[in-house]
Amino acid sequence: MAEETSKHHHHHSHDSRPGSKSSKKSHNSTKKSKSSKSSISSTSKSRRDVNICIALNGLLIFVAIALGIMSKGCSLFGVGIFAMFNLPLLFLAYFSLKLRKIPSYEYKADVYKHRSVSMLTIALPIALILSGILLIMGCNRIDDDTMTVGALPLILGGLCGAIVNGLSHFLLNKAKSKTTACRVVHVNFMIGAFISTASFIAGILLLVNEKFINSDPYVTILISIGIIVTAIWVLHTFIKKGFHMLPKDVEIEQVISVIKLNETVKNYKHLNIWTNNAEEVELSVHLSLDDMDKVKVVKDEIKEGLRNMGIDIVTLAFKKHKED
Repeated sequence: MAEETSKHHHHHSHDSRPGSKSSKKSHNSTKKSKSSKSSISSTSKSRRDVNICIALNGLLIFVAIALGIMSKGCSLFGVGIFAMFNLPLLFLAYFSLKLRKIPSYEYKADVYKHRSVSMLTIALPIALILSGILLIMGCNRIDDDTMTVGALPLILGGLCGAIVNGLSHFLLNKAKSKTTACRVVHVNFMIGAFISTASFIAGILLLVNEKFINSDPYVTILISIGIIVTAIWVLHTFIKKGFHMLPKDVEIEQVISVIKLNETVKNYKHLNIWTNNAEEVELSVHLSLDDMDKVKVVKDEIKEGLRNMGIDIVTLAFKKHKED
């Protein structure tokens, strides 16, 4: 059953007594306004948190590689590669949050899909190639008797990676529910924290006793496998969820023609179309009408037309059209 929301603007007086209908409407309007402002503020904070994560992960890439060279081990390169893999996904997360604020975004899903494909085209091949090289390096170093690994750089790099990934995971805790990209990197940071902790433990073992020198190549193998599995999971998640913001069978031009079918509809804005968790297609739009007496007629026409297009849940908001 379609859900409806109507807003009428009249110029006659209203009963403002506590408990009256107009008082309740005013109260509900205030609550919706506060909710909308809260949502905007929450999205802005999420974008700020993503920016912080971008800066931290960019720094971690250089720190992990530099300490990896100093330690002469391989596992820290894995920490750097994983941070490198997360960076394009973080940019995508920021873009997806920014997209939520665009007031009229009929084509936002296509733009988001294009940007997602671009980011994954960058991130996935690089992550898989580098993790494959890392896996080979780890396997080759297991039986290398001449191998030397510095424990302190390994400990420091692993600690830095665990802190950055743990802090980033915490920062994105609220943003994870907003977009698929945010949820993906939120999970990735948890995996990154475990990967970095493994490198840190390898350094501690090596510091305690040099006979644990093989701990670094074993951890390297573990990290490379973890990156490969994570990359496959990310691809699967985006194919399943991230690329389906706009339902496949919905043509935006047809939707707009249905909305503007009645001549009393003079303008529209805030048009949103998405697929919810129950795989139902939802639409919401604000309409400006020349004749507010035709609200019911317009509502019925739009609902019927959209229902025939497979749009299950419709939320409509109306207001009196004002000439510029």
